[in-house]
Amino acid sequence: MNRTLHILLLLASVYLFAHGAKAQSNVVLPWACAGSQEMYWVKGFNGSSDFEWRVYFNNGTDTPQEVTSELLTYHNVEGDTVLISWPNDPDKGGLYTFEVVETTAYGCIGTVYTEDVIVNSTAITLSFDDVPGSFFVCENQTIVLDPGARFIDYLWQDDGSDDQQYLTTEAGTYQVRLIDSEYSCAFHSIEAGFHPLPDIDLGRDTTLFGSQTLLLDADGSGIMSWQWYTYSYNTNEWGSQPVANTPTYLVEGTTGNQWISVWVQDNNGCVNSDSIKIAGTDYSNFRIPKAFVPGSPIAENRVWNFPAPTEDGGQALYPYLNDVDVRVFNRWGKQVWESKGAYQPWDGRDSNGRPLPMDSYHYIIRIKVDGKVFLYKGSVTIIR
Repeated sequence: MNRTLHILLLLASVYLFAHGAKAQSNVVLPWACAGSQEMYWVKGFNGSSDFEWRVYFNNGTDTPQEVTSELLTYHNVEGDTVLISWPNDPDKGGLYTFEVVETTAYGCIGTVYTEDVIVNSTAITLSFDDVPGSFFVCENQTIVLDPGARFIDYLWQDDGSDDQQYLTTEAGTYQVRLIDSEYSCAFHSIEAGFHPLPDIDLGRDTTLFGSQTLLLDADGSGIMSWQWYTYSYNTNEWGSQPVANTPTYLVEGTTGNQWISVWVQDNNGCVNSDSIKIAGTDYSNFRIPKAFVPGSPIAENRVWNFPAPTEDGGQALYPYLNDVDVRVFNRWGKQVWESKGAYQPWDGRDSNGRPLPMDSYHYIIRIKVDGKVFLYKGSVTIIR
C-alpha cells in the first residue's frame, strides 16, 4: 500500500501534512509500516528546485546509520518525490530520520530540513482498540480470524494474504499488519485455538436379557444439553424429534432391539454425539429345543431348557424368566409335568419323579413379562 507524505519547504518555514498528523510536525510523528512502500514529496521555493535526500536509521547508537541507498528511490529528476521501501524486518523497526536539502534554480542551497518517521514493525506493536486477541472454535472446525472491517489494509504474515479474514485449521499465533483510515499501522498477534469436543461414550454395543435394564449416562464436564434419539427399524430412519432431554436414558430389555444416539452440547457451544445398539429380547420368537437326552454325558443336554441359548452361543435367557407356566402332555393328552412361577428346566420325569419313556410330548408354555403374555405350543422328544 502507498501513501503520500507532504513535506513543504518554504524557506525557513516547514510544515508537515500527513495522515494521522497535524500541521505541527513535532506533535505527532508520521508513521510507516514495515514492508510497505511509501511515497514522500516536497515543494521548493520556486517550484523548480533540485532536492537531495538522505535517510538515517536511529538504532540507539550515537551515530545513526545511513540507509539511503538501501531504501530510497528518486521518483523524478528534480528529486522532489521519492519512493521509500521500508524493510520488513523486526530488527529494522523504529525511528528513521529524513534529511532533505534544496538547491534552487539560482544555485542557492537551503537549510537542511529533517523529519522523523516511525516505522512500525513486529518489534514495535501499537494496539488498535477492539481488535480481538484470540479466536477459538470447536475441534474439527475452521477458524476464521477477523480483525474487523474498519481497516483499509490487511497483511497476514503467514502467507501474505491481504484479505480481511484469514482461515486456518491449525492452532497457533498468527500475525497481521493493519492500517486504518488515518494511515496508522500496527502488527497484531492473534491466537487461534480449538475447544475440545465434549467427552461422550455410551459404551460398547450390548444385549439385554429378560427384564434387564441399562442406564445410559451422557453427563460430563461442561455439558449443558442433551438430546436422545431412537432409530425406527420399521421405517429405517432416525426419529426427527428427541425422545428425552436429560443426562441419562433408561433402556429396557423388553423393548426389543434398539439403536439409540445422544447429541450433547457443552458451555463452549461444541457438539458431539455417540450411539449404541442394544439387542433386546423378542419374547414372541423364542427358540424352543425339539429334543433332549436325559442320559447324556453332557450335563446341559440332560434337561430341556427353553428358550434355548442363541445359536451363536450367547447368553441364555431362561435365568431371567420369573413368571413361567409350563404344561407337558403325552400323546394321549394326559398332563405328565407342570411348572409354575420361576423358571424350572424339565429333566424328563413326570410330576411324581418317575422317568418317562422315550417319546414325543406336547407342551403349552405361557411366559408373562411386564403384564404381557407370550404363548408357545409345540412338541419335544425325550431320547433315551
